[in-house]
Amino acid sequence: MIKDTKRNGYGGIGKPEPLKDDLQGLWSKRIDIEHRFIFFISGADDEEQTLHVLAVKYHYGK
Repeated sequence: MIKDTKRNGYGGIGKPEPLKDDLQGLWSKRIDIEHRFIFFISGADDEEQTLHVLAVKYHYGK
């Protein structure tokens, strides 16, 4: 999931979707039915970008 996200950003595997409300600015990719990969990417497209991983366990509501 990390390698795919580094390559494809907010696209790729895991049904990527932007989060809403209090979690706006973060993105989620589905690992399985229970677990989500929560992340954001900093840095402009023409600069070096950094992948920030916030969670890889449970659903973002837990």
